[in-house]
Amino acid sequence: MFRDSSIAANLPTPPGFKSPFQRSQFGGRFGGPILKNNAFFFLDGERTKHDAFSPIPVGPPFQAFSGGFSSPFRESNLLGRADYQFGHSAHVFYRYSYYQSSLFATRGFGFQVYDTKNITRVNTIGADFNTGTFTHALRFEYLKFGNQIVDQTKESNLPLANLGLELFMVGPGLNTGANFLAPQTTTQSNHQIKYDGTKTIRSHIIRYGAAFNHIPRLYFRGSVQQSAG
Repeated sequence: MFRDSSIAANLPTPPGFKSPFQRSQFGGRFGGPILKNNAFFFLDGERTKHDAFSPIPVGPPFQAFSGGFSSPFRESNLLGRADYQFGHSAHVFYRYSYYQSSLFATRGFGFQVYDTKNITRVNTIGADFNTGTFTHALRFEYLKFGNQIVDQTKESNLPLANLGLELFMVGPGLNTGANFLAPQTTTQSNHQIKYDGTKTIRSHIIRYGAAFNHIPRLYFRGSVQQSAG
């Protein structure tokens, strides 16, 4: 799928400014048997590519600094899965998913731009089986998440980019300098075990289950920027 601002509705922008963009989305999926009636696989991938221009209006007496910057967004989703069927009473699978995104943006309106990246990896193992009138579903999941925010104002050609501090002027709207969100790093790991079961008694079904979620690692590191204005 492809979209261009020339044939799309206008994005909300300040009077006198335009925000052109182009957006592409593409992907594919493929799957099939590995062993007839027993083993199967499935693969899926999607990609989003979005390029836009973010206008930055600045009021008097600093209107000469009005302008904007390019704001690209990228997103990838990948998934792979393998299944094995043991007759009619048992089934196991393994699934891996990968998500990555990056965004070049700012805090509200202003030239305090930053680049943020997110990566999430998920491994899941599952088993479904029956014992008499009981059904059982077991899931184990391991998730790992990472986020990193990097300041992109310094050493750029944006107005007053190298002040060495954050400048925030409410009246004219001249916001520039280092972004207070950067640098910043967050990492997290999750282990989750889940069990769901049912018991059939004549025309009734009793459902029950339990879940346990453990976060062995949660790490955050950030910095505080100076400000003036």
